Amino acid sequence: NVRFIGTIVEGKPIEYIRLNSHHTLNISTGDIIEITKSEWRSYLVDVVRNAVEATRRPKLGVIAMDDEKSLFAYILGYGIDFGNEIYSGLSKRLSNKDFQEALKKYFESVEGMITNMDVDTIIIAGPGFTKDDFKKYMDDTGFTKRVSKKLLYFNISNVERSGVYELIKSEDVAKVLHGEAIRKEFMLMEGFLKGLASGASKYGTDNVHGAVSDYEAKTVLVNDSKLSDVVVQKILGTAEKNNVEVVVFNSDDEVGRQLHSFKDIACI
Repeated sequence: NVRFIGTIVEGKPIEYIRLNSHHTLNISTGDIIEITKSEWRSYLVDVVRNAVEATRRPKLGVIAMDDEKSLFAYILGYGIDFGNEIYSGLSKRLSNKDFQEALKKYFESVEGMITNMDVDTIIIAGPGFTKDDFKKYMDDTGFTKRVSKKLLYFNISNVERSGVYELIKSEDVAKVLHGEAIRKEFMLMEGFLKGLASGASKYGTDNVHGAVSDYEAKTVLVNDSKLSDVVVQKILGTAEKNNVEVVVFNSDDEVGRQLHSFKDIACI
């Protein structure tokens, strides 16, 4: 829940409204509210828009696999989108030759699904050795090097939906999700640090304001803890006017803490 505290300035019917008195609103997930502001800065709109889009965009792909089947799923910002299942067709009644052929076809089918999954990182998890055999197959065929995705392997107790829910509650996946969220920020911070040596990067309100005003900045990096600062708001307003990209960091994240050591605002 989010709690809003403020002063009542108007309302209807007027006889039931205590103007200028303090009031608290408790907003829960699923509640619909309307917010009116005299002016919406584009960088603030971007913060809201990015938060909404993040709930819809797949963050990770998941393949829960054992020797009987593979279950595919996407971890979204708001939950899990379960996909198809692929059955292996493996049986102890098969001859060794037929078993190996069936296993190869099974792995090829999973490989095809990995290729088609629209995410950068895929977690392959399972209760037994099948995922390990699949990893060896991927390495031996060179697919691991060819695929433009990061593949991670974890253990889970089963390959049903409950196994996927078990997976996303794990500390390992929490770390992966956090890492995906701040990848862009790390890249921007790396670019900023590289630019310090050549003078292409600036930090601190005075230097950033000068660079933005003189059209010498392409991107401004600012911690969310500084968005209410009047001087920072003026800089960001100039950045918006001059078509300079503004990226807001979470001040509690590692990159945000690093930016804090550069006075919470910088530009590239």
